[in-house]
Amino acid sequence: MQSNNAQRAYDHVFAKLMSGQYKPGTRLLYGPIGKEIGVSATPVREAIGRLASQGYVNLVPNLGAVVREPDRDEVVELYEIRAALECCAVQKAATQRSDQQLEYLNELLSQLKHFALLLRQDKLEVLSPEQMNHYLAVDESFHAYIMQVAGNKRLLKMVRDLRILARIFRDYERDRPRFKQIVITYRYHAQIVRAIRDGDAKRARDWMRQHIDRGLTEMILHHDQRHAQKVWPETP
Repeated sequence: MQSNNAQRAYDHVFAKLMSGQYKPGTRLLYGPIGKEIGVSATPVREAIGRLASQGYVNLVPNLGAVVREPDRDEVVELYEIRAALECCAVQKAATQRSDQQLEYLNELLSQLKHFALLLRQDKLEVLSPEQMNHYLAVDESFHAYIMQVAGNKRLLKMVRDLRILARIFRDYERDRPRFKQIVITYRYHAQIVRAIRDGDAKRARDWMRQHIDRGLTEMILHHDQRHAQKVWPETP
């Protein structure tokens, strides 16, 4: 029962990290979290220890568990590693994909386009929290499936871990994807799929690199804005 409760606590906290409800720098209090899901503080402590071992949470003396907050250099390093791994994978995918795999990539592309059409149809600028989670899941699936097509399970796990960190580091609850950002992401994905379709490994790699570099630019901007607000808080 204890291990089941620890898993429940882990799933609960992880979901809040991924949705942006627990932002970088947030203290995670065992008791209140346990009350949210009806368990004691002990399985919550176990779950957060597991999250700390995965690099998502820091255990700070005299403070407790805090959602990890990267410095600027760490953000750059994370995206540089992602670029190296994903560019390698997309080159392999372009040379060995099957027609069925290409069809599924096109299906994911259509799902991504749906969100842009949804915003344009409703004349909205940003997705709702529920739509955002679905959008991010589709984006994750697209990149993960390219790893799968490349046929390297270790690469898939490494990239998945890096993308989880990037998602936790970014406050998507405050900075939800906007129409323009979704359209740009769709266009990058479309170019990557076309290159894979054509078996053009170099073009696939180049578009993936541009896509990830743009993500880094957005992440750095987001990071700098968040830290500027801490230094210069708004006047009430």
